[in-house]
Parts: sequence; C-alpha cells; structure tokens
Amino acid sequence: MLKERGSLRPELPAGCPARGGEGLARGSFAKWRGPRIMRLMLFARTKPVWLFLLLFLVLAGCAQAETSPTRATSTPAASVVPTGTATRATALPSVTRPAATPVPSATVVPFAPPDLRYLDAAFQEALEAFTAGSGTLASYYVADLRSGQTIAHNEGVAISGMSMVKIPILVEVYRRLDVAPAAAETTLITETATLSGNYTANLLLELIAARPDPFAGAAELTAALRRLGLYDTFIAVPYDLEPRAGYLPTYATLANQREISTNPDSSMQTTTEDLGRLLTWIYRCTEGEGPLVETDPGALTAAECREMVDVMAQNKIEAFIEAGVPAGVPVAHKHGWVAETHGDAGIVLAPEQPYVLVIALHRPGWLEWAESTELIAGVSRLAYAHFTDPAAYAQARLATPLPPLPPATATPALPQAVVVGTQGAGLTLRETPGGTEVLVLPEGMRLYLLQEEPVTAGEVIWRKVAAPDGSEGWVGEGFLEMED
Repeated sequence: MLKERGSLRPELPAGCPARGGEGLARGSFAKWRGPRIMRLMLFARTKPVWLFLLLFLVLAGCAQAETSPTRATSTPAASVVPTGTATRATALPSVTRPAATPVPSATVVPFAPPDLRYLDAAFQEALEAFTAGSGTLASYYVADLRSGQTIAHNEGVAISGMSMVKIPILVEVYRRLDVAPAAAETTLITETATLSGNYTANLLLELIAARPDPFAGAAELTAALRRLGLYDTFIAVPYDLEPRAGYLPTYATLANQREISTNPDSSMQTTTEDLGRLLTWIYRCTEGEGPLVETDPGALTAAECREMVDVMAQNKIEAFIEAGVPAGVPVAHKHGWVAETHGDAGIVLAPEQPYVLVIALHRPGWLEWAESTELIAGVSRLAYAHFTDPAAYAQARLATPLPPLPPATATPALPQAVVVGTQGAGLTLRETPGGTEVLVLPEGMRLYLLQEEPVTAGEVIWRKVAAPDGSEGWVGEGFLEMED
C-alpha cells in the first residue's frame, strides 16, 4: 500500500493497532500487548477453547508485524527506471523470497561554479548604472573558497574602516586568548560582532593591550595586521574617541596614497582586498590551515576560528549581503556605514560552495541607504546564483570563450627586509638617493632588496627596494631590518 510521498510500508494484520503517526507510536507494541494477554487469560476460563486459539493467532500475527525483518526503517530511495520503461510501485519483498537486486543509482555530478570572470562581468553590468555619472565608486572582492579563484575591482582603494574593521579586532582577541573566553569576554565579543558596539570594541582593544588603554590595543592590532601582510588596514584612534598625545592620529598606507580617493576616515581604514583576504584566512583556519595558523603556530586554533564564524553569523540585519541569499543560509559578516560609504564583508556559507564577498560603495557627500542596500543585495544575489545555480547564466554567455588568464606573477628570489624604527610614521620611498618622494612605506612592510649596489649620499646609506605593489625606489638602509 502506497503511503506518505511514495514510500512503501507493510500492511498490519486486521485488528492490530496502527503505527507510524496513527494510533500507538512505534515501539509501544509491548505496552499494548501486556494488558490484553491478562484479559485473554480470564476470558479463556469461560469461553470455548477454539475461541481462545483464534484470539491467540491474532496476537501472534500482530507480534510478527511489529518484529518482522522486512519492516523498513526509513523511506527507501526511488528506483532508477531505464528510459522508456513505465514507472510503477512494487511491494516490498516477502520473508520467504530474497529481495530483488537493486538497480544502481545514477551518478550525481556535483555542480561546479563556472569561471569567476562571468560573475565579474555580471557585477560590472549591475554596478554600471549606479556609478555612471554620479561620482560613485564601487569596490569589491570575491573569493571562491573551494577553488581559490578570486575577482576584484578597485580592491586597493582605501575606504573608511567603519564597523568592518571589527573583524580584525575579533581575530586578534582570539589570538591573544590562551583559554576559552570568560563570560564577560564572551559578552564583549558578542555585542561587538552582533550589535556593532563601539564601546565594547574599545574594551576589546584594551584586552588586546592587556591594560586599560584602547590606543595601545589599536597600535598592537595594526602591527599584527602588518605582520600578516595586511598593510592597508589600521586603527589609529579607537571608536568615538579623539586623537591622544603619544599616539599617531593616522597611518600612511599604499592604499590612501593612491590618486583615487574616497575621503576615508583618517582614524581607521581598510580595503575590500584586505578584508577579503582576512575572511578567507579565517575560513581556512576553521579547517586548521592558512596564514592565521602558520604565522604564529598555536596562537589560533580551528575551534577558535569556528567560534569567530559562528558569532559573526549571529549578526542579523536583513540587508546588504544577507538580503541576497535565501533564508537559512548562514552569512558570517560585519557591515558598516558612514555618511558617504556603506559596506559589508562576509563569508557566505552556501551549501557545498562557501565563498567570500566584500563590497563597499562610496558617493561623495551622501549615499542613500535605500539605494546602497538595494544594490548590495542585488550583487549578493548574483554571487549566490553563481555559486549555487547551474542555470545562473544563459548558455550563450557560457559558450563565449574567455580570454586566457594572465600568467601568475612569480615571487622574486630576492633578499627581503622589513621597515622598522619609524615610530609608525613609515619610511619615505624616493626616486633617487635623497631625491623626490614617491610615497611612504608603512612600518612593518616587507620589501624586496633589488640588486643595485648601495649608495651613500648625505651621510645616509641608500638601498634600492621594491614594495609589494611593484613600486620601486630608494630608502635609507638604517630603517631596514634584514631578513635571513
């Protein structure tokens, strides 16, 4: 008898209690059977023996139905039927004959997202109308956490850090903790990640500094980010505070020295690339690998990174990236906004295809909330479809061949040095020894020492170096710490 969405269940003998949602629950047969045996024993004293035997056979049939090895423990999978064969339900095999050999199931090929450059083109189309003629700048970074492929646009432009730089605060807090967070620390972490608490974020900076000085914690956090190679993210002045004597009010970065500017907050800045790389490393850390695990072995565990992801997934705003994914799909993210800039940075834990999406929008003067939320949600929908929907793109688009990827840039086999001793102000890169200033290299940045011989000029020994972005020039050797 066909029951419940096509599953097959054996019929009970007449007179037995129903099971599986009607009558007695499964496993309660013994409770049903015991009292009735006592009643039968009393009944047999006054009735003919043939009636007693008849009732006994009924009970035996019920017991067999309850304990029969042919009872299905779960709904069986539908059989694969060859093409052209009519489909029909068949009864379960009886106790006296062997079960039929099952037909092998069809091989299921998991969906693999296409090249991320298709998504890049879709993003550009979606953003074009919003940015054209309005002076609006869009910056984004996307990473496929399975393949490692990334796409980015204006990813190296400095933007206000807003609450998005609370992500590196969480990372550094967990890196400093030697044991599981105490109740009070858990409260600070949760309120900072989910309620965007500025006061609690400053208290976490004090925890990083191990003393009641959030400025010291901000300086230590910035130094830690630079050790990871995230040179464009910093906190100079903690949330809602004014600059303090003895601490730098801002930092020079390669990002905030570019010609393209979003007029970022001088107190705290980042880029979509820095945040995207950090979120990628947090996800890899949940699997016990990546720079967060390797840079300082033992400081961060996979369990701590999973806890970070869990707490960021509790940040519910029903806007931005969240609004572009189906309900129930976790988004571990941190959003932020100021008058001119709105952004969101998160890990979308899509089934089988997790990915990182960081996006920021900037419009000089004022950026309307209604416009930014609609656009970011739309971009988020495009990303989710790319990673989960085989029909996300028209076949005509997929059939168009993509240009070959540029060859990977090889890391030069050159000696390296780190910028030190500038008190956080950075080291000036010059066109020639003692010549015109090119830009300021952040303290902590790792440089390549080029093969030109050192030059002495103005009582300074000058070395020619290359920055990570390819910028070349001369710096004073006294501010370099040579690496082995």
